Amino acid sequence: MTAPHQVGHPQLCVARDNFDDCSTAELYHNMKGKGSWPVRTVCPFCGHSILTVTTPYPGILTWLMCISCLLGGCVMGCCLIPFCIRALMDVKHSCPMCHRVLFYHRRL
Repeated sequence: MTAPHQVGHPQLCVARDNFDDCSTAELYHNMKGKGSWPVRTVCPFCGHSILTVTTPYPGILTWLMCISCLLGGCVMGCCLIPFCIRALMDVKHSCPMCHRVLFYHRRL
């Protein structure tokens, strides 16, 4: 008989292809290195088994690219293009049940 997952010992899965290849982590803080992909885990706040919701937001890399474009001569709004590219943005992972932020993935 297996014991149920406890809060504080979430089960992590990178949600690219399948959820069968999982590993157990000590704390949810270990999810920081999981990147911009949604992660299957147990929320340490509400205790539900979830797939994190990812939300992109402008971070340091986005602003650096904007300033670089501006200094490079991009005028008339072209320097705002980095704010439209998801790969340049930081990612916030949150719980879809309790809506609390679990961790941030920062590009820089």
